[in-house]
Amino acid sequence: MHSACLPSPASPVKQETLMICRFTIGLSACLLLFTAWQPVAAADQSLEEVIPKGVTPDPAQREVVEALAARVSRCNAVYDEQGNLTAILLCNHNAFSRVKPETRPGVDDATFAQLSVVPSLRQMQLLKQPLSDDAFAILQQWPDLEIFCIEGHKGDNTGRFMRFINGHPKLKWLELKHLFGLDGTTVDELEAFPQLVRLELDNASATDRALPFLQRNPQIRDFELHRSTMSNEEIAELVDSLPNLERLALKPKGKCFDHRCLADVASLPKLKVFGFHHWKDKMFVWEDGIEHLADAPHLTHVECPKKMWDDEAMKKLRAAKPDLENAGKNIIVEFDDLSR
Repeated sequence: MHSACLPSPASPVKQETLMICRFTIGLSACLLLFTAWQPVAAADQSLEEVIPKGVTPDPAQREVVEALAARVSRCNAVYDEQGNLTAILLCNHNAFSRVKPETRPGVDDATFAQLSVVPSLRQMQLLKQPLSDDAFAILQQWPDLEIFCIEGHKGDNTGRFMRFINGHPKLKWLELKHLFGLDGTTVDELEAFPQLVRLELDNASATDRALPFLQRNPQIRDFELHRSTMSNEEIAELVDSLPNLERLALKPKGKCFDHRCLADVASLPKLKVFGFHHWKDKMFVWEDGIEHLADAPHLTHVECPKKMWDDEAMKKLRAAKPDLENAGKNIIVEFDDLSR
């Protein structure tokens, strides 16, 4: 599946239910949306298109897609039955390049702004694009946006591009990840998104600054917190804010939470999956730590390295929960309400 780790985003077929899985490959964990449509070969090697049979894409929109594809190493585009662009992925991550050994400059503000011809974009994923923060004002043109994922953005180092994510009441999936080198964040200014079910925060946004945003979105079911400096007490606030979590993955950074945070994690009434992402060996402690997960009534899976699956503390947890499975780093929770 490695060659398909970046999405051919959602099919335009009505009533089609999406099965959403996630794979961690190399440096980037990318969503994969399985659809019934086969991709269409394009003139530019970087471009893969999904076009319903018998449909001709809108010429102006397709021209913009081709201009974008010419600047990136990987581009996926999906059109609906009216020929409108509904989903796009723009990637300049070398690990996922379709044009090796060629390198490309990435999307600039002027080319990105040409997407204004698209009437209703529903999904966007951006990896390592040299865009300014102001370029994201175009998101306001698409109030029906459902999925927005961004990696490797720096802008002016304030994180103010996040403010343009507001105003999307249908947003269901949000990833602000691998924002290495970005010191600022405005995650605390993000509003309530009533339909948001999956969230991933990283680096500067994975701090106590995120707590007000989490408190506004108690309906979230799947949450990953990467490279976080939150304390045990702040993890407790996180848990209190998100009572509907079915999956939670925590990745520490520096002086932050430790094994004792699991006392609060285990109190989540719907928790099915817990991810020990990049936990150090010393964090796999049974007493007042992993032992609490034995009391999580619905826990069926953990995500941890094979080495730690055989750790003594994990062996005790497996003895207490004989049906417990190690899922590696795959999403177990499936959101079949993301349908057409």
